[in-house]
Amino acid sequence: MPQEDRISYITKYNDRSTPLSRFYSKIEIDNLRVAWKNNARSDQVLWDLFPIKIVTILEVFFRAWIKELVDHGTPFVKNAADLAKDTALKFDYAVSQALVGRAVTLGDLIAHNVSINRIEQLAGNLTKLLGEDYFRSIGTVHDRWAVEIEKAPVKPIISNLVVLKKRIGRLYTIRNIIAHEGPKERQYTDSDVDDFFDAATELVQATQEKFSFLLQGNYPLTQMKLNARAADVLKEAEVELDSILQSARRSPEFQRTQGAWQEYAELQARFRSEIDKPGHGSMAPMLYYGFKTELIRLRIKELSPKPEGQW
Repeated sequence: MPQEDRISYITKYNDRSTPLSRFYSKIEIDNLRVAWKNNARSDQVLWDLFPIKIVTILEVFFRAWIKELVDHGTPFVKNAADLAKDTALKFDYAVSQALVGRAVTLGDLIAHNVSINRIEQLAGNLTKLLGEDYFRSIGTVHDRWAVEIEKAPVKPIISNLVVLKKRIGRLYTIRNIIAHEGPKERQYTDSDVDDFFDAATELVQATQEKFSFLLQGNYPLTQMKLNARAADVLKEAEVELDSILQSARRSPEFQRTQGAWQEYAELQARFRSEIDKPGHGSMAPMLYYGFKTELIRLRIKELSPKPEGQW
């Protein structure tokens, strides 16, 4: 696919997707499992759809996390260089213009150019990105909510790492056979589908815990605390931006531009978070703070002095 077409695809993909899709993967798997138990066991015509959909959920989940890790910065952005070497991604004029114009991020480009169609590819690429063995890193992760809020005993989310890897590997194999070969006989049993659901659920939960900790440490667990933390992060970004604005004399034209930007940032954050919609969820304030922080950080980058020799 030409680079321009790839960038167009990623832009449209982002428009169609929610920015926090990785947080909904567990819910999607749970809902799909309910559909499997209630209807599909008795309708063999639908059976093949379930392995395909489970893998789709996993691929969306992992691409979203790859993007998030790379865009977070050190050490993942440095490790991403190794991933880029294994892809067809070339930093030509089209890609450079997309990055400068912020049509896409480096995380977008990496996430949508790595191959994760087999368990070996998934494990290999995530290991390179993390700088440590991916599966080993999630093997001992526990559910913080269960332990800290529900006071459950500490135990790994993944009950048996060897079994999980075997089931996920088989899931990807079965999906590929169904999607690309159209076999005349079914290659799995209904108990296999139950195993696929169990393995996918454990994989998503353990990965979510591990990656969230890597980026945020011991992050708050209740929505109220998450909202408060997001508000604090926004305030810190606003203070940093204000410091940059005060550090140099700005022209009246710039002041008008900055005023327009501030209005845009506020309206954009409110629009993307849907915080003004009646009956918005409890996550809306966190989303609003997060989107506005993201815009402010981009503005800080625009206004910060460039090192000598850069434009």
